[in-house]
Amino acid sequence: MTYTRGHILQSSIAFALVGVKLHLGRRFVPVRLTEEQRYDIAEQVVLHLRKYGDTWKLDEQASDYRLPPSGG
Repeated sequence: MTYTRGHILQSSIAFALVGVKLHLGRRFVPVRLTEEQRYDIAEQVVLHLRKYGDTWKLDEQASDYRLPPSGG
């Protein structure tokens, strides 16, 4: 199965949000986002990038890239 560059970016952003922490003064508080929330945020980021100039060519097919199997 082939994926677009935008799909790969969206999956990468959602994965990066797993360990996100909110900086409050001197403390870092973990933010517990559901998988659905993480993918919604990632989708909004990719849509924003597409809207304001797609210099990353997010609709192009990514060559020879496979997403790892999802854990859930």
